[in-house]
Amino acid sequence: MNLGSFTGVNLVDMKKILIPTDFSNVASYAIDMALKIQDRIEAQITLLHVVTKQEESFTSQNSFTLNKPSYLQKLEKIKAEIPTNIETVILEGKLNEVIINFLEDGQFDLVLMGTKGTINRELGGSETEIIVRRSSVPVLSLMSCCKKSDFKNILFINDFKNQIEIEELHILKTIIAIFDSKLHFLKITDDNESELLMEKNMCDFARKNKLENVKMHFFNNDQGIEEGIETFLEKYNFDMLSIGTNRHLDFNHWKKSSIAEDLVNHINKPILTFHLPED
Repeated sequence: MNLGSFTGVNLVDMKKILIPTDFSNVASYAIDMALKIQDRIEAQITLLHVVTKQEESFTSQNSFTLNKPSYLQKLEKIKAEIPTNIETVILEGKLNEVIINFLEDGQFDLVLMGTKGTINRELGGSETEIIVRRSSVPVLSLMSCCKKSDFKNILFINDFKNQIEIEELHILKTIIAIFDSKLHFLKITDDNESELLMEKNMCDFARKNKLENVKMHFFNNDQGIEEGIETFLEKYNFDMLSIGTNRHLDFNHWKKSSIAEDLVNHINKPILTFHLPED
């Protein structure tokens, strides 16, 4: 496959990948994905662990650590299992604030995160959901291991009404190129929408964003967009999803999370999220 043949793709767009990790099995899914990417292109991978006050308190009372914090023991174990060219960083502070600041200061191109699934929204969302909302770059979240996935079919979900060029789609294009994936468009419809107009909108969107050889899907559902997406995915199998989200920094917005953020915690598929341009 000639990677350079995909219109608008520059593989150096994915030079730096950040993996926030708590050393759990779920977090290891992100490392597996990063290594799959690194097998195909030269990308710098950085593991970031944030030591919180809770963790500091626990390790200080834990006599069997032999004066070595448990997170350092876990880090040594991970280092023994991964390539030596993966950078590891440990910082102290408030988890989400440290991750976001490190991400922006380091000029990363992609964030990879494992997610544990359904959360209690009254508590403000999962860590992955918060990063999805606040990250300035695309986030690829994973709820399960992807070692055996070949990412042949990627589903891009949008309403396709706004014919705008989305800058952050360069990461989606890069993933399509390196895995030689087939791209699919999905529009959740209602009875009042013309399929002819929707198809035109999809074609215009693809042309505007230089997306080629796209297969189009329309799925009628009157229970809502998220329910429509979940029902569609029960009928058809895809290796990865991609959907835009809105960036809100105000805490009062937590109970008004976007469809993208909800899917991150409910769909057992890799989900690439990116920020939609502000209206």
